[in-house]
Amino acid sequence: MAEEHILAVARVERECFASPWTADGLRAELVSDTAVFLVALL
Repeated sequence: MAEEHILAVARVERECFASPWTADGLRAELVSDTAVFLVALL
């Protein structure tokens, strides 16, 4: 995942989960050495 994906991923999170990741939470994890995010582009 890249910074450019964060808002779209946060939108999907809100639509799909009762306790979604926020854009800020995703952004914080983006720089983590232990986190791995995969994004599928359609």
